[in-house]
Amino acid sequence: MKKILFAALLAFMAMGAGAQNIEIDGIYYTLSPDTKTAEVTNHPKKYSGEVAIPALIEYERKKYKVTSIAKKAFSANYGITSVVLPEGLKTIGESAFSYCRLDSIIIPNSVESIGDFAFAYCTVMSKISIGKGVTEMGNGVFVSCENLLDLSIPDGVTALGTGACNKCSRLLSASIGRNVETLGAQCFANCTSLKYFYAHADRVPTADKTAFEGTKIGKIKLFAPMFSVKFYEKKEPWGYFKSVTSMKE
Repeated sequence: MKKILFAALLAFMAMGAGAQNIEIDGIYYTLSPDTKTAEVTNHPKKYSGEVAIPALIEYERKKYKVTSIAKKAFSANYGITSVVLPEGLKTIGESAFSYCRLDSIIIPNSVESIGDFAFAYCTVMSKISIGKGVTEMGNGVFVSCENLLDLSIPDGVTALGTGACNKCSRLLSASIGRNVETLGAQCFANCTSLKYFYAHADRVPTADKTAFEGTKIGKIKLFAPMFSVKFYEKKEPWGYFKSVTSMKE
């Protein structure tokens, strides 16, 4: 037993020794020497102003690719005015930008995963561009983005989590990609201004009964692929929309 515990301790120490925490040009990172990658972490005194995250950093004559943003890295950093994310970034962690006052952000095509509540409560944000490479989006990712006007979910995403866009009260138009299969509970709930919804999936997605709870669903126009319109009309909650119209693909 003592040998096992000692081996576990050595392994833990080795892991801790591998990671390095550094600061370069006002941005804090955790470096992983084995993979030559860097993760953006939180600022001890919070970030402010314009933040431009580089695709590549150099430390002690070694180069590291910036591939991820850590959990809560920018959360509640009210002084940030803009953030530029680099091509090459792969993951945006849980609550990474929650409670920020950004008015817009562009997620590059290299990003594959966006964590739970990543942009939750960004009440000022009116525009977000989501890259084509995204395949995973967490729960509550855009919850209470009250000023968001338009949202387009890329084709790579197969599921929208619980409360993904709940309480986006000024959202006028939303579009989900060709491969979306499921919409979680309260996914678009309380989007009281929603007027147009574009579902690009040929196979009708399964939506939780509360997915559009609190919206004026009987006044929302639904657009679907030509040969799928009749199937959307017959399946709940899609059949409750004001109309189901063929979109021009």
